[in-house]
Amino acid sequence: MRMTHWFNDVLGNEFLLLHEVVEICFLKSMSYRVSPCIILKAYPGTYRARLKAMELGLMETAERAGITGWVDATRTYRVI
Repeated sequence: MRMTHWFNDVLGNEFLLLHEVVEICFLKSMSYRVSPCIILKAYPGTYRARLKAMELGLMETAERAGITGWVDATRTYRVI
């Protein structure tokens, strides 16, 4: 995929844009500099950032749909 297609996809979808912004902010909060090779340099922080972005995106989607109860309930469970 060409970078211009990726940018157009991100800018054309508010949930994808939210996801990317949360990922970047989370990585910056872990003191990583945003750079073209941040995915490799921030490993395994990139996975934590991705999961956090997915969690917030899911919450935003559920909130808009008015179904936050089940999302809140699943957040109390811990994977062993």
